[in-house]
Amino acid sequence: MSKQCLVLDYLALRHQQWLDLYVIRLQQTITPPNRILTIYDAYQEHAEKSYINGFRGCGLLNAAAEFPVDSLERRCVAEQKTQIEQFILTALNEIPSVPSDAAQRLEYL
Repeated sequence: MSKQCLVLDYLALRHQQWLDLYVIRLQQTITPPNRILTIYDAYQEHAEKSYINGFRGCGLLNAAAEFPVDSLERRCVAEQKTQIEQFILTALNEIPSVPSDAAQRLEYL
């Protein structure tokens, strides 16, 4: 197996691990504003479970930094990060407008 295959397998595994945590948390989320937080909560949980010796940054971005800009490994990471960006945009678009009245804002939250 080549180094490239190993790295691509690692990237796919790490991303799938995060996606699995995200889906579980998303199923427990009710309100649109909390769907945004779910993305970051999944990142935190993934970091806590994955980095026994302490968090040293995103494993995907750390791996990508080892390769040229036009490499398959970098493109793989970019696609994965684009998918997460889309999750964020979708969650943001699901949040209704915040009411201007203070009492209504409290009910909204």
